[in-house]
Parts: sequence; structure tokens; C-alpha cells
Amino acid sequence: MKKALILVNAMALLAIGSAYGKMPAPTQQPQGPVQTAILYIEQGNLSALKGLVNQGLVAPTSTSRGGHTLIKIAHGKCIQNPQSQAHAQIYDYLLGLSGSSSSSSSSSSSSSSSQQPQAQQPAQIQQPVVAYCLVPGCPNKAFNQGDDYSTACSRGHNTQLTQAGITKRPCLVQGCTKLAYGPRAGYFSVACGKTHLDQLKAGKALPKTMQQQQAMQQQQAMQQQQAMQQQQAIRFFYDDKPGKQGTCVNQKYYFLGNFWHSPIRLQFPSGWYTFPNAEAAYQAGKFSNDPTLLNALTQVTSGYQAWQIGKDNGSTQLNVWFSAHKVNWMRTVVQAKFQQNPQLATQLKATGSAKLIEQTQHDAFWGVIGNVEPTPTPNPTAHPGNNENWLGVILEEVRAGLP
Repeated sequence: MKKALILVNAMALLAIGSAYGKMPAPTQQPQGPVQTAILYIEQGNLSALKGLVNQGLVAPTSTSRGGHTLIKIAHGKCIQNPQSQAHAQIYDYLLGLSGSSSSSSSSSSSSSSSQQPQAQQPAQIQQPVVAYCLVPGCPNKAFNQGDDYSTACSRGHNTQLTQAGITKRPCLVQGCTKLAYGPRAGYFSVACGKTHLDQLKAGKALPKTMQQQQAMQQQQAMQQQQAMQQQQAIRFFYDDKPGKQGTCVNQKYYFLGNFWHSPIRLQFPSGWYTFPNAEAAYQAGKFSNDPTLLNALTQVTSGYQAWQIGKDNGSTQLNVWFSAHKVNWMRTVVQAKFQQNPQLATQLKATGSAKLIEQTQHDAFWGVIGNVEPTPTPNPTAHPGNNENWLGVILEEVRAGLP
């Protein structure tokens, strides 16, 4: 009887084992809620992921075994699958949660967590959202509230953005002096974006205040304006004295100098006189009542010769010469030069809005000495002058009056 019972039991166990052998093996489940959440992220299953978050089992900053947070894993999936709307939605969801209060841990009961005060979050932390790269044809996503380009392809797009006229602007993070590309101000530099993104989420870095951003922008604009002015300034100098040609500056603009050949006809008490260059006409103003010297100045063959006549006959100059009169007379001469020589007027007009600076070796009144900037407020009675650049100032005035 016992042998029969044992035989029946053995046969039953064999049947049960055979039945289990025919069943499919159970699907291996990930161990722990974080691993489950990672699986949902990989599958693009947002609703299932929300279920874990709502139960308080995981949070955007929950860390995997490899040390990566859920939000970083979602970001990686967005880069790997730029066309996947499911992964983009998951990343947006986790990114939005990262600015909210910390979730209760799974070990705490709902009643005890409701009694505990919420962790204080840093004020004025604006979380960036996902946008698409602004470079045409690039499918990558970028962290920004408006179009920007992805940190994953930033270096490759720098040249394209510069060519498109998109300039840099200050990083918004306090203590960071780097610049970032983009169509709007107040974003972090792509050179340090990952670091700042983590800091902003963790509340360890604060955005600059509006005043700080405006101050940085104003300083940057001023620096750009100064650099542009230096680039646009036209420095010139022309001297036809024998052996002095090597001191000339910028051959293209020699015509701006007073020594350049440019016939000028002016009227004096004793009649009309035609001078071969502006220097001769200018020196003639010193001797307006001396027909002999006026005639001599019409016969010179260079600006240097005219300058020498003025120097050798300085004792007969008008008493008012070293006053504002000489600036007014120079203005008359330069205006006549370009009115009576249309080709030169066309060349002057072609200088646009560039600042005109006569860069000399010795004249700090009509020009500047060396490669320096002119004084911002030239003095017409200064003697000998402090880089007044009066000739450059007058040229700009005449240029502005050209038709």
C-alpha cells in the first residue's frame, strides 16, 4: 500500500514538473524602481514613468547604478533619437519636475511626509526647456526658452552662426565671464553649459540679476563699439618734402592731406588767386594783404614749398592768426578744395562715416602725433595742441555737407 502511494505521488510530481517545463519562462523584471524607470524611459513609456513618480518611488534626480540621474538618461535618449517625440516628452516632463519640491522617499509614509516641511528651493531659478537647434538642417535639441543650438553640436555650428550674423552675449550664471551664442540675452555659455545646467538644477548656481545682465551687455556693447571705431578710423598723412615720403601714412588716402595737388581758387583784397594745393591756399591766409607773397604761393610746386614760405615770413602774419581764425580759414580752404575738385569730393564721400585722423610725427594741432586717439573735444586756440586733429574734424564736417 505504501509503495503504491509513493508511486502515485512520484507520478504526480513528474506530471507537475512536465507541465511547468512547457510553460514560457517568466520575463525578468528590473530590480528596483530606478531600474524600472530607466526601462520606461528607454521604451518611451511616459504614463508608466508618471506612475512611479506619483507613487514617490523615483524622482528626476534618482541615480542609476552607473551614477547617472534619470534626467540625464532621458537627455541622452533625446540626443540618440532626435526625432522621437516620446523621449522628448519624457525629458520635458522630468525637466519640469526638477524645479519642484523634492518627492518623499519610498520608505516614508504619506502621513509622515505631509507633516514634514518642504525643502526650501532657491529663488529665481528659471529652468530651461527643450527647443530645437537654430541651425537649418540640424535635428538636435537645445536647452533654451527660445531657439538656440544644441550643446552637442555647438563647436560645429560656431562658424555658421558667426557668418549668419548671430553674435555672442553674456552667460547668465553669476561669476561666469564666458559668452554664449544665441538670438537672446541671458543664457549660459555652451563652453560651460553642462556644468551650469547641473548647478542650476541643484540650486548651487544663481542666474545673474537683470541689473548684472544689463551691465554686462552695456560693457560688451561699448567694447564692440570701440573696436568698430578703431577698425573704421582712417589714418592718413602726406608729405612731399624730399626724403620724407617714408613718413607718409596710408597711400590710398594721401588726397586728404593739404600737400596733395588740388588747384584751389580764392579771392583776396587784391584779386583772385589760384593755388596748386590746400597748403598754399592755407598759408596765403596769413598774408592776405601782401600780393607779393600771394603770387609766390601760386608758383610753388609742392606743399612743402608753401609751408616753407609761411615759416620764413612768420613776422608778417596777422595778429589774430593764433586764435580760432586759423581754424575757420582752414575750414574755408578745405571746403573749396573739395567743391572745386569733384573727383576728390567723390573720394572723400567714399570714406563713409569713418573717423578721419591725420597721423603726423610732429603736429599735435592739425593732427595727432603717432598712433594715438584724438582728444574728444578739440580746442581751436590750443598751442601747440594736444592731439586736437583739427584737419580730420574739418574733413568730416565737409564730408557731411557733400551732396
